[in-house]
Amino acid sequence: MTDSDTPKIGQVWRYPYLWSHEADAGRIEGAKQRPTAVSLLTTNKEGEDVVMLVPLTTLDPAGNPFAVKVPETELRRAGLDPAVQAWVIANEYNFEAYKRTYYLEPGAHQGQFSSMFIKLVQGKMVEAIKSRKAKGVSRN
Repeated sequence: MTDSDTPKIGQVWRYPYLWSHEADAGRIEGAKQRPTAVSLLTTNKEGEDVVMLVPLTTLDPAGNPFAVKVPETELRRAGLDPAVQAWVIANEYNFEAYKRTYYLEPGAHQGQFSSMFIKLVQGKMVEAIKSRKAKGVSRN
């Protein structure tokens, strides 16, 4: 992965997201490529840079207090169709050491959320993690 392909907070990437219920059922691959947002960057115990990706969905996540509706302007910034409603699901995430990933492909970066919007998503994600309602799936 080159520096231009290095994930940055707020970027939107096409990614084979693996939902926690799919991982719980024994799947190791996501069903399809979907837009995901880089929500956090951290370091693991081995000192590797780790990316945390949250999924976007067009299915109404009714009743999920950690879903963030994506405004039309942000959909445009993310390279998505502004005529189609979408939500970021902030209590689900995939995480992996991105320098050894097979899933974040070069050229799969498609857009960028504003810093204000991604901070809103991060706040919901932290809230979900603190309340133990977040589900993370390791991809390494």
